[in-house]
Amino acid sequence: MKFNEILEKMRLAVQKLQPASYKNNAAVEPAEPAAVGDSSLQSIRGRVNDFFGGALGRKTSSENSDSKELPPSHEAHRELASSAHSIESDAGALEPEDDIYADMNEYFDGKLSSEKESSIFSARSKKPVSAKKLYSRKKTSSTEIIDPDDPEFDDLHGHRYFKTEAEIRERADAKENLQKGVRIFWKVWSILRIPIILAASILIVYTLVTKVGNKLYQKYIMPVDPNDPTPIVINIEPGSGASAIAKVLYEACGEGEEGLISNKAVFKVYVDFIGKSSRLQAGTYVLSKNMSIPDIVDTICRGMPPREVRNLQVAEGMTIEAMAAKLVADGILSSPDRFLELCVTGEAFVADHPFIKDIPDDETGERKYKLEGFLFPATYEIYVDATEETIIDKMLSRFGQIWGPIYTARAKTIGLSMYEVVTLASTVEKEARIKRDFSRVSAVFKNRMERDMMLESDATIEYVLKTGSLHLTEEQLATPSGYNTHINYGLPIGPVSNPGDSALSAVLYPDEEFVQDAFLYFCLKDPQTGELVFAKTLEEHLANVAMYSPLW
Repeated sequence: MKFNEILEKMRLAVQKLQPASYKNNAAVEPAEPAAVGDSSLQSIRGRVNDFFGGALGRKTSSENSDSKELPPSHEAHRELASSAHSIESDAGALEPEDDIYADMNEYFDGKLSSEKESSIFSARSKKPVSAKKLYSRKKTSSTEIIDPDDPEFDDLHGHRYFKTEAEIRERADAKENLQKGVRIFWKVWSILRIPIILAASILIVYTLVTKVGNKLYQKYIMPVDPNDPTPIVINIEPGSGASAIAKVLYEACGEGEEGLISNKAVFKVYVDFIGKSSRLQAGTYVLSKNMSIPDIVDTICRGMPPREVRNLQVAEGMTIEAMAAKLVADGILSSPDRFLELCVTGEAFVADHPFIKDIPDDETGERKYKLEGFLFPATYEIYVDATEETIIDKMLSRFGQIWGPIYTARAKTIGLSMYEVVTLASTVEKEARIKRDFSRVSAVFKNRMERDMMLESDATIEYVLKTGSLHLTEEQLATPSGYNTHINYGLPIGPVSNPGDSALSAVLYPDEEFVQDAFLYFCLKDPQTGELVFAKTLEEHLANVAMYSPLW
């Protein structure tokens, strides 16, 4: 019989084997090769049985009762193939095309084609065997049961996915080291967790406290305005405590204005905290907004020698030259020259008083003092040794306080600039003496300008003539000048005095009744009181002049 037929019969016999026939049994020990003298058919049958039994770990006959596990080694399989080859040579019954040993060698070398392999073995799961199952580090006992129903059985014994034991051990060691590292990490974390959390909490609290504390320090302790060195005089009465001193400092610049400190409570807490509340001394001090609370406290604790203070009274309607003369007369200044020189351009005060930039230049060159009209008339406390710069700065600061956002908005509403309002107010200040007449005179000037009439104010030309009287001759009234409103339309080229708040307010809010009734004239009624009489027509005005001029 041909070997192909024998091989086919053996293949069919192996397929018919049920897993239960060898389950729970150990692998079969390969049988000893049959003697060469046996018949060829019997010898080859036994060799093939040994081949399939050894390669697949299955029992091939009932006589092989004793079995043991066959390790999956190529060498053992090659020995079987060699035995089959020797049998073939001795029996001389193999044909070239029926070389079973060649198929066996190709199979175990991984060179056997899938078609031929399928014809020899029944198909099973192609799922790769896991490395852990193939090469377990744990030794397999001789009694371990190999389950042939396991889908990885053929992969294991078919040697399709072998891994070297070194690779498996390396991966297992890496995994074990990783697990060991994780265990060590958690042990260390369990020890350091509380200190780390405490340290992080302290850091967060410290950062928040530092940030908040710095903001509070900048807002309440540092200077109110680091760029404002303007001297501010305060007087601390004897017996004043920290609360009373804090109130004086807070209100040092007047109601509604920011004082020398931004918070009274912070000042009191500060002096109590550093223990200097009992060391604050009464007296007169010159402070400024660019001083911090520590600087102010140190100054008050040191005390200052008393300095002679004088009251400077500047009346409404005074000119700059009149102010300079009064300062000399009061013994505050020794000469008016420096005072007048500083008022010519006002450049020394532009940085602290930006509104000076809004004063237009005089193209005619007739205007002497750019600051005329902006030195606000009031009563000032100044030291007898005060400088011209200090006095002028005080007056400009007061004007800036009066001319605030409300006056700025109102001037824009009625279509006048700040300079025009001050110029017209300086004229009203010179013409009217009674408070109720201010808004009426302003209404007359407003009506005349709206009708393209000249203002015809004697006060404007008198500013140039300096006669000291408003009773001017026809020749004087015809004097050519940019200040002469008898020959020029509109406002004079500049203010003719320094107006007070009443005159400024009168220009911004003229008498509505006089505006509606279109009053266009006025003249002096009572020289003693300064009361004026108003008229709507020229005839009425001339009649008033004829009536009251004998009293002038």
